[in-house]
This record gives sequence, structure tokens and C-alpha cells, in this order.
Amino acid sequence: MQTDTDTTLRLLLALLFDIRITEKGATVAPVGLPTHLMNELQEAGYGHINSDANLFEFSEKGIHEAQRMREVFGMIEYNHALSILDYERSRNGISDFQNRWTDHDPVHTDRIFTLKISLKGEKPPVWRRIKIPGMMSLDDLKEIIYVLFEWSGMQLFAFNIKGAEFPLQDDIFTGFSEPFESSDKLAPYQLCSTLDNVETFSFTYNFKKRHVHHIVIEKAEDDPTLKIPVCLDVSGGSPTEEIDGEMIRDTPSEPDVMEINEVLIKHYGGKG
Repeated sequence: MQTDTDTTLRLLLALLFDIRITEKGATVAPVGLPTHLMNELQEAGYGHINSDANLFEFSEKGIHEAQRMREVFGMIEYNHALSILDYERSRNGISDFQNRWTDHDPVHTDRIFTLKISLKGEKPPVWRRIKIPGMMSLDDLKEIIYVLFEWSGMQLFAFNIKGAEFPLQDDIFTGFSEPFESSDKLAPYQLCSTLDNVETFSFTYNFKKRHVHHIVIEKAEDDPTLKIPVCLDVSGGSPTEEIDGEMIRDTPSEPDVMEINEVLIKHYGGKG
């Protein structure tokens, strides 16, 4: 579904839940969207971000539009709002390999990366170690992280690499869901270029709960034999996940490396 920028910004207001009035009379909501989307709302005059408190304080314009959008949608369900914005992905497992590369060939490379992906703030530590071909994209890595940590994929997300947030500004309203227009548009998302000279970066999933994944590039090397991602090791079970008050996973358990790799082979084997 295509929407103009102004309409999409108003739709974003419907995704700011848990709105409340402070003791000082300000109307606020937790920052529940990626930084670049919150910045878009701020620049459009719907309010301002209080970074210290992790809150978005609505302006009069923002209050009016937020109320209007809630009247339009009624008690809007979170996933329904996501589908309107084309964020929700109807997925069985993970997306097809390089599904956005239909018309444009990726840069072919033998570069591979060994990544250690750790969930911040978890005790005991929760982490996964993988090898992934540099030919793959951030979209692929996102889907692989969903498998590694058993996330549903039904929440908003963003990568932060050297201070830049991905999806890039031009893609803020479509995420990774639209085909690339050209090879130049594709290049910033391909790991061999995006992770060049990078030591660490992060992936945030669910901006209400803020599941931040700290990612360390432990090794970058050439290996022409590795064509699909491989899970090397895991530690700890992922946190519980809840959508619309329904618990999707309420008992964290450490996943089996062999089972993870079976999923990765199923979806990426023979492709590339």
C-alpha cells in the first residue's frame, strides 16, 4: 500500500501507544519507533523527543492528529497499524534469499563475516555466533537474527551502523519490503560494502521493549566455499515476546544449533 509522506506520518501517530498525561499536563508516549521515524514526526511539528526520558511529548497539532487517527481506526490493533504501513511481513520462516534483488545483480564477493550477536542487558548472557557471506544483505541478516533469537518478526526494527540508521532515509516508509530501483540503491545494504571497516554495530527489535542486539565482527576473511549462513554457537534463551497482549513465547529456552542450521539450509541452501 503506497501512501504519501504526510498521510504516513499521521499513521505513525497511531503506533505511539501508552499515551498519558504527566503531572505537568504534558501529553507523552514512550518512544516506540525507530529514531529516524521519530525525527520525521518531530520535524513535521507533531511534538518533540525527550531523549533523557525516552518519551515523545506531543504538540497541540500532534494531540489533535493522534486523537483523530485513533477515532478513524477505533481501538487500533498494533499489527493492523503495521500492515497499513507495510511493515508487517506475512512470513513462514524467513524471506527468500535476496528477495529484493530480482532485477539487479549483487556484487559478487568471497568475503565472509564471523559475527557475535549479543542481547544487551540479559543475565545470564544471551548471544549467538554465526558466519555469513558478504554477498548477503542487511535484509538477510535481519531475517537470520529472527531465526537465531526466535523473534516473530512482527515488530519494528532498525540497524545502526557507524551512526547511520538502516533502512536508509529514502526507505523509511517501506523498510526492506520494496524492490531496489538500481544496483546503486542495492549496494549500501550489501554486507560486503556496509560492514567494510566496521568493528561493531547494532540491531534494535521492538522499540517499545527495545531489544538491542550488539553485534561484533570477530573476523572478516575470504572463503569462496561458504555460500549460506551458518550458526556456530549459542548461549541462553531469548526473552519472552508479546504482541497485542498475547504471549507468543513465554518460556525462554536455549535453541539447538543443529535445528537453527537446518532452517538456514532449508531457506538458503542452493541459492546464491
